Amino acid sequence: MMLTTTSVLLGLLIGILLLAAYFDVRFRRLPNWLTLVTMLIGLGHLYAFSGSFEQVGSGLLHAVIALVVGMLLFRAAMVGGGDAKYYAAVAAGIPLTGGVKLLVLTAVSGLFAVVLWFIVRRSLGKTVTAGDKNDFAKFPLGVAISLGSLAYWTTWV
Repeated sequence: MMLTTTSVLLGLLIGILLLAAYFDVRFRRLPNWLTLVTMLIGLGHLYAFSGSFEQVGSGLLHAVIALVVGMLLFRAAMVGGGDAKYYAAVAAGIPLTGGVKLLVLTAVSGLFAVVLWFIVRRSLGKTVTAGDKNDFAKFPLGVAISLGSLAYWTTWV
């Protein structure tokens, strides 16, 4: 079997998405270098898949829109800044026409992940009290973003 540029980039993308999910679960942080690498690999994959700089431009527009919305959600204290940047980085590798699909897949993935998270947390005897300031009391949104992105890219074709 011959490896193509598209399949290599998709493999790298899957690896970086899994790494991001791990970082968010383990450290509750999505480092900027990881976000940048995600964006660059996503853009590379988008170009390799489509062969069009027009599609890359569409992906960049998608990223800008996602970042603006994400920063508004951050300002409203609904998401973390790293989550907003990470979603925008993922969006860069997806044309604007795929934005709704990415959002829906991320939301559905997040729903399943948060239910699983509550079950695991409860089975481990971890409880959270109202007003708990512990970062680990919050659901790591990077997991939902990674899962939604994986679902998008593995069902793209």
